Amino acid sequence: MTMSVVPAERPGLLRRFLALYAAYPRPLLAIALVYLPFAAAPLFLGEDGWVLIGWVGTLVVFFVHAAMIHATAVAEGGEKPVPRESYRYVLDRWRSIISVEARYAGAVTLLALTIIGIPFAIRLGFRWIFGVQGVILEDLSPKEAFGESIRLVQGKWRRILGIFLLMTLLALPNTIISLAITFGALDDIWRAATLALTLALMPVAPGLWTLAYLQLREEKVEAVAPG
Repeated sequence: MTMSVVPAERPGLLRRFLALYAAYPRPLLAIALVYLPFAAAPLFLGEDGWVLIGWVGTLVVFFVHAAMIHATAVAEGGEKPVPRESYRYVLDRWRSIISVEARYAGAVTLLALTIIGIPFAIRLGFRWIFGVQGVILEDLSPKEAFGESIRLVQGKWRRILGIFLLMTLLALPNTIISLAITFGALDDIWRAATLALTLALMPVAPGLWTLAYLQLREEKVEAVAPG
């Protein structure tokens, strides 16, 4: 299944994403709410809750993000995303999704284990960043998806770095609050605030990367189109 392309006039990625979020807040948040039991586990289970998040929650996040990718592409195509359909769509591709995520995380992590390998890990992380989008939106195999990602990001390093920096900035308040809780500077009641913020921000990363993928793919099509 190939998703729709990006309109000719392209506002900034963040503005486009916020417009989609404002247009379809309920379905996007409904997709994120699947992660709620795992995000809330530390509030009720203490250290056992962190174990639950670490082992099971990571796998859940893969599929939450995958459903967000599908829903964002549907919304960008002008249709209302339906959470149930997005989850059904990605669960039909669960083997490829786990494979592409595991290969990405494994390869980048292994390269980053040594100081010498860190620059190569960063480079590979940039080159393979759209692997999961290729699997979900184009029905590509993981190998094909990584190859397509490499072609899309070629010559686009500044744009990719800009998206990374933007998401880091958006996540900064939540990170600061979490660290303050960890070191006892804030009461545990703030955990509820971080939980709400985590769920609210969950659509951001997959949404921005998906819009960037669709934009780069459309630019590629335009570049090779005759005339």
